[in-house]
Amino acid sequence: GYLMVKSNCFGLTDYFRQLGFADTEQAAQFFAWLLCWHDTGKFARSFQQLYLHPQLKVPEGARKNYEKISHSTLGYWLWHHYLSEYEELLPSSSLSPRKLKRVMEMWMPMTTGHHGRPP
Repeated sequence: GYLMVKSNCFGLTDYFRQLGFADTEQAAQFFAWLLCWHDTGKFARSFQQLYLHPQLKVPEGARKNYEKISHSTLGYWLWHHYLSEYEELLPSSSLSPRKLKRVMEMWMPMTTGHHGRPP
């Protein structure tokens, strides 16, 4: 993601400029940060158990059934209810921590959502 913005791949630098990111380096770092959070919900056991390799010898009954909650919803829940409280996890910014948190409340549903569609 960082290199995509730095090289203006798909016009990303132009989009970030339109969003108010005058500094390409800051835009590149922010986009890389967003991409790191995109698939956070895939770490959930409910997502990981969707596929079992046929050669794994998983005992009968060892696999739990979970509600059908998408990994995007799980990722957003984890961010919104737990991780967003840790200021050290927020991207670097010249904004005050309070304002940055409000801005991230708008970005994170799209980031953790499925390809831009909020959970």
